[in-house]
Amino acid sequence: YVIVSCAVFSILSQEMRRFYKKDIKQIVSGMEEEFGQRAAHEKSQKEAFDKAYTAKARFIAYSAGKDTTFERTDEKMKTYKDQLKCTRVFLVDRNGGITARSTAEGDKVPDFTRNRYNELRTVFDEDKTATPFEVETKDGKTIRYYAAKIDENTEVVVGKDTGDLTGILSYEEDWKRGILPFLP
Repeated sequence: YVIVSCAVFSILSQEMRRFYKKDIKQIVSGMEEEFGQRAAHEKSQKEAFDKAYTAKARFIAYSAGKDTTFERTDEKMKTYKDQLKCTRVFLVDRNGGITARSTAEGDKVPDFTRNRYNELRTVFDEDKTATPFEVETKDGKTIRYYAAKIDENTEVVVGKDTGDLTGILSYEEDWKRGILPFLP
């Protein structure tokens, strides 16, 4: 009786393991597909974020280039910053000098003359908006910059704290971290 019980238990255990392995493989394959979809979603979120802020830089550049009454002043840049919900707005000359800015007088501003900002100056040579890129500030924030050409000597640079984008993407990362430890 004991031998038969042990044999039945052994067979049932093997069948249960086989069933669970099959079930877990199906779950994992489904999750891999989900991760792929989430990666595509993450990419589309970033592209949408970039399109929105590139459009804002182009809008300011268009306004400055076409409107003869456009004010190239700090106050006007503050207005654009508030209306377009940007973190920073600058008018920058070809050499990286700031001619107008949305930040307060005492606030730290980027040194656009440095090499790390060369990507922003490509607008003068390529006649299109600059490829967006990120710069981490000393206080730990990440600012994503967008630039559009106004004229041969001036560009508008729009900066956006990536907190909104990071919040969306970190939710997805937290989800992955929360699920993955439980998988075999």
